[in-house]
Amino acid sequence: MAATIAIKKYFHFFSLLLYIFTVWYHITHLKIPRPKSHNFAGPWKYLTVWNLILQTVFFGLCVLNNIFGTTYGPKDTRPRSSLQKAVDRFYAAIAWPLGTFVVVTFWGIFAVNRDLVYPKRLDEFIPVWMNHLMHTTVLPILLVENYLVHHEFPQRKNGAIGTMGLASIYVAWIHLIAYISGHWVYPILAILGWMQRTCFIAALLALFAGFYILGEKVHEYTWKPAPRKPVKRSMKAH
Repeated sequence: MAATIAIKKYFHFFSLLLYIFTVWYHITHLKIPRPKSHNFAGPWKYLTVWNLILQTVFFGLCVLNNIFGTTYGPKDTRPRSSLQKAVDRFYAAIAWPLGTFVVVTFWGIFAVNRDLVYPKRLDEFIPVWMNHLMHTTVLPILLVENYLVHHEFPQRKNGAIGTMGLASIYVAWIHLIAYISGHWVYPILAILGWMQRTCFIAALLALFAGFYILGEKVHEYTWKPAPRKPVKRSMKAH
């Protein structure tokens, strides 16, 4: 038991350091030349950066909870601390659906046509390992978190409000950027007509909501009680 708790603490601390490093490197070292009109909002216009920041916040909360809160499991009936409740809700509504969405959509579009999401010229400015820190390792880290830590999900309606609230804010943000700067954050949005763009964004919002439900199911499956083995009774001679 003590070993398991120690593993969780080390994992959370390592993940926090990894995300802090990734955010720091992204902001200080990734200098990508762009047209002046594309500089509005800097790196803060990308969902990848939002995800890195929010994953950093999540694992920061995990570390704080390990120190000052409670780490009760599913069988513990004691009340959870406010920090543990905050960690649970943040994981369910933000960390899991956002992280999964970023990884799946990035690599999905990349596989079809990388120029729509990550043009080849970016390879000159972003190291391969950095690209994977931004768009790949996010999901394995979340899966390890799912395996190591039991999170109490809120009622689906309440959790989905947080998930879709975040998605709606980001959609409004990229539309504001397009209105002010005259360009779309992602090349794929620029080549679509307004009707296609509307359908595309609606489909992505539905996918985002679907990842919230997927998080529920994955966590439920991971932490469901193991079935009891039937007890074999010895045959008595008559």
